[in-house]
Amino acid sequence: MGIGGSILTWFSYIMSNYLKSVQELSSLSLEKNVLASILKFPDTIFDLDHILDSKCFSNSFHSCCFSVLREAIQKKEKIDAAILAQRLINIGLSHYEEISTLDYLTSISYNSLADKEVSKVACFELIKLKRLRDLIEQNSKVEKFILDNKDKNLDIICSEVDRLNNESIVRIGYDKDNGVNIFETIEKDIENTAANPPKDFWHGPFPTINKIFGSITIPSNITLIGARTGANKTNLALFYGLHLAVNYGLPILYLDYGELNIKAVQNRCATMLIKQVPYHMMVRGTWIKNPEYVNQVRKIWDKVKKLKLIYYDVGNMFPKEIITLIRRAYYSQIGRGNQCLLIYDYLKPFDYHPGQSDWQMMANFAKDLKTLINNEIPIPAWMSIQMNRLGITTNKKSNQVDDSENSLQVDRVLFNASLGFLLRMKTNDELVEEGNAFGDIKMIPVKHREILGDNFSAAFRPVRILDGSFRRNYVNLKMDNFSFIDMGDLNSMIDKLSNKIKLNDGHGHDDINL
Repeated sequence: MGIGGSILTWFSYIMSNYLKSVQELSSLSLEKNVLASILKFPDTIFDLDHILDSKCFSNSFHSCCFSVLREAIQKKEKIDAAILAQRLINIGLSHYEEISTLDYLTSISYNSLADKEVSKVACFELIKLKRLRDLIEQNSKVEKFILDNKDKNLDIICSEVDRLNNESIVRIGYDKDNGVNIFETIEKDIENTAANPPKDFWHGPFPTINKIFGSITIPSNITLIGARTGANKTNLALFYGLHLAVNYGLPILYLDYGELNIKAVQNRCATMLIKQVPYHMMVRGTWIKNPEYVNQVRKIWDKVKKLKLIYYDVGNMFPKEIITLIRRAYYSQIGRGNQCLLIYDYLKPFDYHPGQSDWQMMANFAKDLKTLINNEIPIPAWMSIQMNRLGITTNKKSNQVDDSENSLQVDRVLFNASLGFLLRMKTNDELVEEGNAFGDIKMIPVKHREILGDNFSAAFRPVRILDGSFRRNYVNLKMDNFSFIDMGDLNSMIDKLSNKIKLNDGHGHDDINL
């Protein structure tokens, strides 16, 4: 038998198994119970209309009965077995097999269940059977797709199979009606949260951020870091992610858009974990000549065996390909229902695509990423973006720097984030004013949809500086050998400087006048 014959035989086998499975996932008696119960308790339709439809009935005659019945109930018409029978006869359904339509409907009307609530339970069971049939059908489609595309690249096949399966699961797993009375379960939900605190509330390495914002890596949300080249956005992402990996065992999916290779990421991570060994010695391997450094390096090997950072180079991919990769990487490397941190470093213009500008592609990517982690894989995402020319601080004074969201390249990217920060090196006059005692980096909040720290008011309360004017609060960081140190926020800095020096008021976009 040739290849074509083999495929045909295999496809016939698939279809026969599919039909057998469909039969096993159907129940004519249950369908009769549901139809009779809806005739008796018509309001059941309004409670379940968003998920109960004619496709839930495997029998075509039952399906038509339900469609006519639902239409009448929705129009608030009075209907019973006799009226339903006449309407079916009018559309050509005068018999069910060898039985007249009226006799058949009269006979099944005695199958109604005890009350409305029991009827709803029966309806849910019918819906479940339909969704199980959908899953069986989906599997047959996947098998057919594989056979039809067996000559294609394996990654392309896996990507499409993954997309087909996840679309089906998301569609089947969620009701079409998203309207929910939040007060119906509010007591239970809030009490349950207090009794079982969330395990995914991960505090990062900076006490000031933790006190003000709490966790800034919240499942199903994007944290956006805007910075110019050389402002350490990559190093901050790795440092923050490593802290979560070490302290909470959180795996990391790290997507690099063509900036770093695996060796560079390894060297930076090792330097951050060890802290004492200079980065240049890690890169050149000269740490091996220093006995103290040898001891420091080799002490981390047992620790790193427990960590998981999965690196992907996505520099040559289009946005949709990257979204597909994230989905596939999550299910294959992390596993459905498990948590991880996604780091995307960093968002910048993609290769040319006809019909779309750079900013449109970047905005659509952010939207697609938010949709993915919100609806399919509820993990936190940390994404960096390069700021536009307004974010340049080189050879500028503090009053010439725009510390607002104006410096972000695409406003719609920030729109899809829950938390947004600008990261920049301090200007020379700022370092002089501060006596070079509060680090060399500013982390400035520009968006906070969620503020979960105990000292939450510090996120939006303006800070009175020494000349009497007000500024937006920010966090001071010091970077040393690829590690970051929390140097407090503007509030704590003013407290320490109040009897020493006067801060420049800046007169920039960051000032807040009351």
